[in-house]
Amino acid sequence: MCTLVKYELVKIFKNKLCFGVIILVFIGSLALCGYQLSQYKEGIRGEYALSDMNGRKMPEVTVSRDNIQELEQRLEAFESRDDIYTTMDEIRASLQYVNGVARLPMTSTYHGKYEIDMTELQHRLERGEITEKEFESIMYDSSDKPIIKPEYYSEYFEVYAPVNSYREQVEAVEHLKYMASRSEGTKDYFVYLKKAEAIENALNEGYVYGYDYGWESAFDAFSSGTLSLLLIAVVLLGTCTVFSSEYSQGTDAIIIHTKRGRRMTVSAKIVASSIYAVICAVAFTAIVFGVNFAFLGIEGADVGVEISNIDRFFTVFPFIILGSILLSFISLAVSVVFKKSTVASFISLLLGFLPIVLNFYVLVEEPLETMLKLTPALMLCGSYISYPEFIVINQSVSDITIFFLPVAVIIGAIALPVMYGVFCKHRIKN
Repeated sequence: MCTLVKYELVKIFKNKLCFGVIILVFIGSLALCGYQLSQYKEGIRGEYALSDMNGRKMPEVTVSRDNIQELEQRLEAFESRDDIYTTMDEIRASLQYVNGVARLPMTSTYHGKYEIDMTELQHRLERGEITEKEFESIMYDSSDKPIIKPEYYSEYFEVYAPVNSYREQVEAVEHLKYMASRSEGTKDYFVYLKKAEAIENALNEGYVYGYDYGWESAFDAFSSGTLSLLLIAVVLLGTCTVFSSEYSQGTDAIIIHTKRGRRMTVSAKIVASSIYAVICAVAFTAIVFGVNFAFLGIEGADVGVEISNIDRFFTVFPFIILGSILLSFISLAVSVVFKKSTVASFISLLLGFLPIVLNFYVLVEEPLETMLKLTPALMLCGSYISYPEFIVINQSVSDITIFFLPVAVIIGAIALPVMYGVFCKHRIKN
């Protein structure tokens, strides 16, 4: 049996198209990570621009209700210093022009203690203390307002970012409860409350804030579907002709007439395809995370509000492997039913990519929306990879990953009998 599995595995890996897709995964990872790194540097992605941090990365800080007052006092003490402020006029006056062009030494400006309290400003407008015109003038006219000197940005963010993160989480809880109040009687009501409860628990117990752009970018590469499509393609293309190639080459006649050949061959093909799917998933994950860590750093394993990055990785990685194996099962079932390799390849790719197309590009309603999120393809590129996702059944809110194993059992219960039944009962036409 082991020799037969090895033989089948070698046949799968001889598919040149698979190697091409694997190389494409590596090149795509490099290109995507390079692009995202430039966005992180310019502040298009992330909470702050890396180019403003003077080469320093945000240190990890534990944030909770117990120590937020201490963190706020550190921030207030830093912002009260007069030596850290300047004006845009002073910065422009110090610029050196080359061929009539000069670049500002920062991508964003921060005003510290002079920052506008938008909540209070909005309340003043609602109370009639200021007019709409005055409101807009205060919001957009910051020409004479002091700003923090660029050389102090890294120090400023070390005290500002943790406090700002805490405030954002508090606002998120309030917003989720508000959305829940507007969604009573629907499933969203329970989801909003569940998410609010999770954040409140993190605020009470404490969470780690810090630099984690490498982890964030890697998870996003999966959940956005940008690179996961390549993993789905390499799994499907490697297994979609496992049975149909036997038909086209005429070797099915030899297999069927050998002693125990039918069932043993089917078992070997299933085991080999599963091993192939696991190897693809592991290799793909290693490439994506390795390239992201090389570009953006490995720091931030313990960072995260509801769950740390390292815990998230070990939570989602098994389901990425499971999704890959299930895709191979679907592809094998198609391959055993459709004898022409081109037809088997087309139908396998269609079944693999259709849930992604419907999920990302077509507005679907329940229960189809939930069913799509439970498909093997969405196990590889679902939003659950980047943040918790829930399913509501009879007012009970459960994490979506709980349903992946039952789905796997159902797919296995359908695909395995199809593979054994169709191939073992196959008759050779003279």
